[in-house]
Amino acid sequence: MANVYISVLGINYYEECVYYFKDGFELSNVRFVQEATVKYACSDWGPQDRILIFLTDDARKFNWVDFGQPARGENKQPYQGLEQRLKLLGLRAAVKDVPIKEGKDEDEIWKIFGLLFESLQPGDEVFLDITHAFRSLPMLVLVVLNYAKVLRKVGVRGIYYGAFEVLGPAYEVSKWPVEKRRAPVFDLTPFAELLDWTVAIDLFIRSGNAALVSDLAEQRVRAQKKAVQGPHAGADAARRLASRLKEFTSGLATCRGRTISKNALELKQAINLCKESPLIPQLAPLLDRLGREVEEFDGDESLDWIRAAKWCLDHGLVQQAYTILRELIINEATKHMGVPCVEPPIYRAGADRAIGTDMGILKDFRNNCAKYGLDCQPLLMHLNDKAELVGLFDEISDPRNDLNHGGMRPDPRPARAFADLLPRLIERFRTVIPGHDQESVP
Repeated sequence: MANVYISVLGINYYEECVYYFKDGFELSNVRFVQEATVKYACSDWGPQDRILIFLTDDARKFNWVDFGQPARGENKQPYQGLEQRLKLLGLRAAVKDVPIKEGKDEDEIWKIFGLLFESLQPGDEVFLDITHAFRSLPMLVLVVLNYAKVLRKVGVRGIYYGAFEVLGPAYEVSKWPVEKRRAPVFDLTPFAELLDWTVAIDLFIRSGNAALVSDLAEQRVRAQKKAVQGPHAGADAARRLASRLKEFTSGLATCRGRTISKNALELKQAINLCKESPLIPQLAPLLDRLGREVEEFDGDESLDWIRAAKWCLDHGLVQQAYTILRELIINEATKHMGVPCVEPPIYRAGADRAIGTDMGILKDFRNNCAKYGLDCQPLLMHLNDKAELVGLFDEISDPRNDLNHGGMRPDPRPARAFADLLPRLIERFRTVIPGHDQESVP
């Protein structure tokens, strides 16, 4: 893994100024913003790192080599090119100029795209100065970076823009003393981070995959801890969000039924804490959208199981939805014996059999209940009164078994049939599950 600085050199005549950063760093008497951003970001880089300056033929002629700019009136004299200015910084990282076309047509733009992409190696950490990028290059560079994030796992660590134009027209500014030409360098990295969060949350909403959201939260933690020594509310909130997202999604992906309500409620709390903490202000609407994924979970265990099944269906976890619904029926049945839903294990297995078998074949189940001093009659009476519950159990069990056994049966269902059947089954649960006859489930 190496650090990489990328910038595009322009062709204009650049006035000397003072470039300054929000954190107090500044560099005086510089014409090229690249001098300031390289000094700011790359001073401690080593030989394994790279500083890449992309330039057209005209940029090389006018601003890369020394004295390429012709004298232009009384106050405009030729000056040293960027190549020499970077050498004077005494950098340990290698500086390389990369020739590019002007981008006058689509073919040239695609060639620039290829050069930018090929300049990045797997795992590179990229710092970008877009001040002098011309025409479509700023957008093109951002597309390349996102392309490389996927294919080469690069990271974006800095995006800078030197705003000389805020001082006013160049011909007016050139009349000022250099020390009064103070131009800010904007750190645009949060915009790239916001784009990453947008993609990550969209992926989570569509697929239930929280890996990208968790990774971004962990990156935010590291960045904040590095910038601020000691406790930091934003970092703590981001870490909690990453942890709770992993627990919620992995719990549903592996059908951890006993923690469904707990994980959902803790995730809701973590999202709210993140919204209150100073991450990126523009993240708030995205976090609101993330919160809607779990807003219906309220701690009612039976309803939360139904909601979990619906969530699984919405996020492509069809097999998990069938498993959760089937086990929910057993949970409801065991409540009528007044015992925990998983203890003793043989009782749960017996209840499973009692629900799913003919009412006359219950000798083993009765014997197991007697062994543990349990009265099975309340359950049997409940099942006698709930023929629909028994029927629903059988209706769920068949496709669930088809899924769990990989379709290795004489007449397996087509893949699309499982998701098609689920909405009707989920809707029926709201009337079948005892005590929730009038509840609506999202």
